[in-house]
Amino acid sequence: MKKQKQYVMNPSALSPDGYIIHQGKLSGISFGCRTSRDNGCGWICAYNFLHHMTGTDDWLQVCRDMEHHVLLRGLLGVNVFGLWWYLHRQGFRFSLAFTRRGTEKKWAKARRTQPSPCAIMLYFHKKGGHYITFTDGRDGLPRFLNLRYGDPDDCRTLQEVYRTQVFFPLTVTLISRKPASRAAGSGGS
Repeated sequence: MKKQKQYVMNPSALSPDGYIIHQGKLSGISFGCRTSRDNGCGWICAYNFLHHMTGTDDWLQVCRDMEHHVLLRGLLGVNVFGLWWYLHRQGFRFSLAFTRRGTEKKWAKARRTQPSPCAIMLYFHKKGGHYITFTDGRDGLPRFLNLRYGDPDDCRTLQEVYRTQVFFPLTVTLISRKPASRAAGSGGS
């Protein structure tokens, strides 16, 4: 008998403004052949990105949509190209960076040219990969979501994040550019 999928959000995994900030509390949400606690950072960052850019609160739809972009039935989480494609199909365009300096440069440009930029970063730590989302935070610092689990206001420099979190110096960072007109309020993939 096939195991029934679960989709129960733990309210303590959410920030007061509706972002998912504590992946460790998402054992009640199936993702691929595991749970979102184990390998859900890809769909979480897609949801946080869309929540920021469009105001959506439909985390369940994002989770289900992103299950089409998993690697090895979800054992390795989300494929970075699938994540890009999912957001691209919803009208979003990105600048791409692979290093800290490149990310800092393109993030600074996004902050100058957009009212409220957002970015997704795939980085590698000692145990594997992890996706995070970051937006504008207080005092001109990026606000990192789902990086320091449970911290709703994790604002620090990109340099500090690279120094403390990133084991392998190459990352994949998708930095929002002005979205296409159909992106605002668009639905699934």
